[in-house]
Amino acid sequence: MEYLTAEEKELIRESVISKSNHLLQSFYTKKLDEPIPFECVEYFYKRKTKYPERVYLFFGREWLPRNRRPMGLQNESSFFIRSMTREEAIRCMFLNRLLYYQYEHWEDLINDEEESGVDASLVEELMTFQNRYHLPVKPKQKPKTIQQRLF
Repeated sequence: MEYLTAEEKELIRESVISKSNHLLQSFYTKKLDEPIPFECVEYFYKRKTKYPERVYLFFGREWLPRNRRPMGLQNESSFFIRSMTREEAIRCMFLNRLLYYQYEHWEDLINDEEESGVDASLVEELMTFQNRYHLPVKPKQKPKTIQQRLF
């Protein structure tokens, strides 16, 4: 197994923002089934089966295909990769379990990404995938009545 030099790692970190997933995987690793060599967030799309369509966010490089198997994503490739924000990296450092999030609506995903401090250009690039990966529209909530607000 070959390890990357510090200069190569820095070049990779700088290019994460502007490169697409297909180019990133071939640049980062020699084999596609190996994890990416630094802390990143990978986005996967799960088609509708018995459950509705979802987008999964996997944090960290420890997510091998065998770890994604219970979700049915062992043979899927990620459609978007970005580096972790400082807060996400700190959160993952102190967890003793693998971290992932799942979203059933694009609105929730985009709002969480903006709130967590992800770069605006990355959020815009992520929004371009809405046409390719369809998720159900989030239902509008009915306003609560006075009795529901009280209890």
